[in-house]
Amino acid sequence: PELYLDGTASFHSVDELPSMDRGAQVLIVRDDGKLVQQIPWNKPEDLSVDEKWDIALAADGSAEITIQLKARGDFAVYLRRNYELAAQRQTLLEKTLGRKFAGARVVSQEFSDLSNLDENVTMEIRFTAPTFANSSPEEITFSLVDDFFGSVGNLGILGALEKRETDVVLGNPRSSRLKAIYRFPPGIKLKSTPESRDIDTRFGRFRLGVDPKVKGVLTLERLFEMKKNRVPLAEYQEFRKLSASVDQLGNEKIVLQKKGAK
Repeated sequence: PELYLDGTASFHSVDELPSMDRGAQVLIVRDDGKLVQQIPWNKPEDLSVDEKWDIALAADGSAEITIQLKARGDFAVYLRRNYELAAQRQTLLEKTLGRKFAGARVVSQEFSDLSNLDENVTMEIRFTAPTFANSSPEEITFSLVDDFFGSVGNLGILGALEKRETDVVLGNPRSSRLKAIYRFPPGIKLKSTPESRDIDTRFGRFRLGVDPKVKGVLTLERLFEMKKNRVPLAEYQEFRKLSASVDQLGNEKIVLQKKGAK
C-alpha cells in the first residue's frame, strides 16, 4: 500500500496523515507513467480518543476530577501543538477546563513525551471544579461529562432539519470512548439517570452503558463512532435517529437525593 506524507505536518508522526489531507486527489508519478487517485479516508480508530474520568462529588456540588486520556491522529496532534511548552500547560489547561467547569483549578498534570512523534500521546490531569453540580437542600443535579475534545460536536445540528436537499458531510471518521465514574458523598443516593442505549447504523454508532450496581458509585461508558465521512441523502432519516439520540443525551441529567429528602 502507498504511504502518503505531508511535508508541512510538523506535529504528525509518519503514520498520522493530517485529517484535512484525507479524500484529496493526488498525482502519483512512476517510471511507467502517472496516476491520479484519491487518498483513502482514515479508519475511526486512526482518529480516536480514549478517556477515563473519575469524579468525586461533594455535597455542595463541587468535585475533584481525574482524567486519563490517550489520543491518536489529529487529537494527538492538538495536544502536541498546544501543550508543547511544559511551563504553559497548567495555565492552558485551566483555561480549557474553565470553559466547561467555571473556576476549575489544576492540581496536577502529566503528559507523555510530546516531542517524540512516534510515541502515543497520553495525558493525566487532576483538577477541582467548584461548580460541577447544582446543589439544593434536597438534590444534587448535573449533566454528563463530555470527552476532553468535545468530539461528538455538532451532530445534533446536522440532523435538525426534517428534510435536506444535499448529502450530510460529517468530516473524518472518528471514535471516542469515555468511561465516567461518579462517586457520591456519604448519605447521598442515586435518584435518576439516563437510560442505556445502543444505536448502530452503517455510518455511525452511539452506545451508552449505565451501571448503578455499586453503592455510592455510578459508572457510565459511552462509545461514539463515526464510520463514514458522508451520509447520502437517501439515508438521511436513518442518520436523524442517531443524531437525535446524541442530541438528547446533552439535555439529560443525573439526579442524586440527599439524606432526609423525600
